[in-house]
Amino acid sequence: MELTILITVQNEAKTIKLFLEKINAIPLEKEIIIVDDGSTDGTDKILRELKADNIKIIHHATARGRSAAFLTGLINSTGTYVLSVNTDFNFEQLGFLSAFEALKNGKAEIALGTRNNKNYLGSKLLTIFLNLLYSAKLNSYTINWKLASKAVWNDLKAAVTNFDSDLKVIRFILKNRKKILEIEERL
Repeated sequence: MELTILITVQNEAKTIKLFLEKINAIPLEKEIIIVDDGSTDGTDKILRELKADNIKIIHHATARGRSAAFLTGLINSTGTYVLSVNTDFNFEQLGFLSAFEALKNGKAEIALGTRNNKNYLGSKLLTIFLNLLYSAKLNSYTINWKLASKAVWNDLKAAVTNFDSDLKVIRFILKNRKKILEIEERL
């Protein structure tokens, strides 16, 4: 399998079906791994009812955090590339598809679907600080989705034990001079 889409969820009963329709519309062969991190709102029941050959559902009995859910999914993934995506509907399929091609062609090591948070002073200042600290040219450090080879994810997993925040992921990427492709999403 070339692509694994890794989705971590917690208490997404109201939106998970619509979000999965959006993911299933991606015109690529894919493995979808959904890690339910201890949902208490019925998300787990909805996921148990899903029937598709390309979907793996993994349940954490109790909430262990987004990082633990991601690592559970990563360990169970079979794709050469792994897309980690948030379930908040801020996902542009076209941006992802061009990023996926760029990674396969060696033009980048990791692709980030970043949020346009230029109206938030804190986000803007932190992005400027990161750019100065690491001699980078990021537009934003806040991320909707992250796409990398499984090897890059494994490097990150070895270096960062807890990467619940996008900031920790960005710092690892910049510190290790990974080639970044940033797709700025218009929200």
